[in-house]
Amino acid sequence: MATYIWSGIDRDGKKISGIDQAVNHAQLKIKLTKQNIFPLKITLKFTFVFLTHQKIKTKHITNLIEQLTVLINANIPIVKALTIISQDEQNPRIKDLVINCKNSISEGKSFYQTLQQYPQYFTELICSLINVGEQSGTLDIMLQELTSYLEKTALQKRKIIKALIYPASILCITFVVTLILLIFVIPQFEIMFSNFGAKLPSYTQFIINFSGFLQATWKFFLAIIIGSVICIKIMHNRSIKFRQFIDKLSLNIPLVKTILIYAIISRLTKTLGLTLKSGVPLLTAINISGATIPNWQYKLAIQNTIELIANGKTLNSSLCEQNLFPNKVIQLIALGEETGTLDLMLEKISIIYSEELNSLTDNLNNLLEPMIMLILGVIVGGLVIGMYLPIFRLGAII
Repeated sequence: MATYIWSGIDRDGKKISGIDQAVNHAQLKIKLTKQNIFPLKITLKFTFVFLTHQKIKTKHITNLIEQLTVLINANIPIVKALTIISQDEQNPRIKDLVINCKNSISEGKSFYQTLQQYPQYFTELICSLINVGEQSGTLDIMLQELTSYLEKTALQKRKIIKALIYPASILCITFVVTLILLIFVIPQFEIMFSNFGAKLPSYTQFIINFSGFLQATWKFFLAIIIGSVICIKIMHNRSIKFRQFIDKLSLNIPLVKTILIYAIISRLTKTLGLTLKSGVPLLTAINISGATIPNWQYKLAIQNTIELIANGKTLNSSLCEQNLFPNKVIQLIALGEETGTLDLMLEKISIIYSEELNSLTDNLNNLLEPMIMLILGVIVGGLVIGMYLPIFRLGAII
């Protein structure tokens, strides 16, 4: 579909303009006529290629919902709110999305029905809460709850990425620095040492030999690394079995396993508590919550849980049979079911595991940073000592 800029006259004789998508010029003209708009001018919108391929990411949707929350709580009608957002939006794809949503609502569809047309951007959780808010007349409250949920989820995601990516990035930098020293710096020392005409210490000779090996083969190993990364990326995108293997493997790595389990339980209970609090039926709420979990094993466990509950079992006993959830979680859910406060208990579980995750990631970063610096110092220091060892010995002899 192409994007067009149009101007026209509405039923009251006022001049209006806008941006809309259509297959062609004629289709847009028919669409505007149905909205009681007489088009005066329709031109194809020109955009740079790199802008048209900008992706709409989760953070963009979160920001969109945050803006809607502010405007709706200011008693601004939904269509007017979307118009305001579209006028200020700089990203062309988000701007088009907002305009399309505005046009859909103007044509008579509900906000919920409109969002359902874009499942790639608006998750089932977002659509369900919007639907509940519209039906109960509490859309402003639901948007506030949704905004709070999305902000906490994004914060948690950033913490996990920091905990897992930061050490890996530092180690990669260490690896690159070491390769640069071995491939480009050590050979200069080798030329200098060859003029001495004396036998080098065994440690220094080992470093020089290893440097020579890397100089001869670094392109080959670089090609293998790049090829492996590309293959893993392609397989992860196209192979379900490979993704399942990676998910299973991640739950067997000691430290990574703990971080992932804390994050999964925190998100699952937070989502389930929010949907139940909003009045969504239990089975639907569990299904929506399961869709927010990125790990395949836990997704499968949630599907099994839904089947068991449909057959008459309680939530706590169904989760217990999956052997993936800590006993503390099972006991607290059981208490919530017995007292009729399941949504509140799920919220407490989410807070507990979110705090534990924050504590774990903070301690992990504080612990790993000096360890990584120590590893970097040992590697680089070892190379420096190996290269200066013959010079030290020469100075001692002189």
